[in-house]
Amino acid sequence: MIKRTIAVLARWSFATALYVGAIWLGIFVADQSRKDDQPFAVGLDVANRERTIRTLDLYPWTGWHMQSGFHHKGEMAFEEQPYHDFDVSTGRLGFFDVDVLNVASKSACERRIILTGGSGAQGWGARSNADTIARRLEAHLAAASEATGVTVKVFNLAMGSSISHQNFTALNRFGHLIEPDLIVSYSGRNDYRIPEDNKNDGYYFFNEVLALSQVVRRSEGTGYVRWLSDMFPNLMERTALGQSLRMLHDYNRVTIDAREEYNKRMGFHGLSAEEFRQRVVIANHINALRSIKRDFQGIPVALVWQAVLPDELSRSWFARGAPDFYERNFAELKKGLAGYVNDEWLFLDAHQHLKGRLENTGTHLGNAGQDLVARLIAENITPWIARNQNGCS
Repeated sequence: MIKRTIAVLARWSFATALYVGAIWLGIFVADQSRKDDQPFAVGLDVANRERTIRTLDLYPWTGWHMQSGFHHKGEMAFEEQPYHDFDVSTGRLGFFDVDVLNVASKSACERRIILTGGSGAQGWGARSNADTIARRLEAHLAAASEATGVTVKVFNLAMGSSISHQNFTALNRFGHLIEPDLIVSYSGRNDYRIPEDNKNDGYYFFNEVLALSQVVRRSEGTGYVRWLSDMFPNLMERTALGQSLRMLHDYNRVTIDAREEYNKRMGFHGLSAEEFRQRVVIANHINALRSIKRDFQGIPVALVWQAVLPDELSRSWFARGAPDFYERNFAELKKGLAGYVNDEWLFLDAHQHLKGRLENTGTHLGNAGQDLVARLIAENITPWIARNQNGCS
């Protein structure tokens, strides 16, 4: 009897092991088949086991920020620069080199400049914080203004993945404590690329965040999830069960439906590339920079047109009917901004300045490219600093 029982148990154990092994193998094969898919989540590096420096945190009004107070050393897999010894740190709230909630008092002979924009302005691609546009600009201005008695400090309020309207909001929220004398916007790329990717005026990953806000609703459930909600409304809707099942079953559909519904409400649905460029890309960029100008009571504002590689531009939806759309964007922004509030505007074309040069590595410039942009800015704003010594010689 005992032997018989042992034999039956052995057969059951063997069969169970086979079933479990087959299931495990099936799951493993399914897992490997999806390794090149995009992560099923909102943000950057969300599939990483640990947070990275560019894991995005969501803030009210300003949107996505990089990790706060994070120090990255070594390889940076998402960068295409040849460096293997990156040494990059974020400060408070994910900004580089500045605690925006604890700004020192401004001295009489100190001139303060805010640099704003997306990841290109923030300095991604540079080997270290010292190699970013902001720090190189500060170094070049210090050398140029040494004899004037004026010290120049550059505050880097740019933020990776942001568009200019988010920059305006960040400056409105954090920039007034700095008391800037001049604002530099190094922008252009995100202001066309993010709207193009979203098909609307939202920020980075806006469509996905919009879908997350809607898929939790009971009304968005379909199929068996809706049936379960009707059969067991309290279990489904007064716990996280219903939301979890709708995430699994309906999220991809809601991502598309929510975007289309929003676009129809806003009047974006069915626009041609040129209509979209005018109504969304140009209008929003102009309005953002005008808002910065008004909010800071007319202080000088410099728009530095961001360097973008021709290959990226050629793949754009806008390039199909207008290969020079990016150059046209800059021309139309200059026309829409010149003379607004006052004549204290400066327009510099870093895109043209770096065109065809080896230092131009695109959106994320390396050390040499960042320094070239910083030199271009410094050469053009040094005369303004010299005119505003106010007895500081």
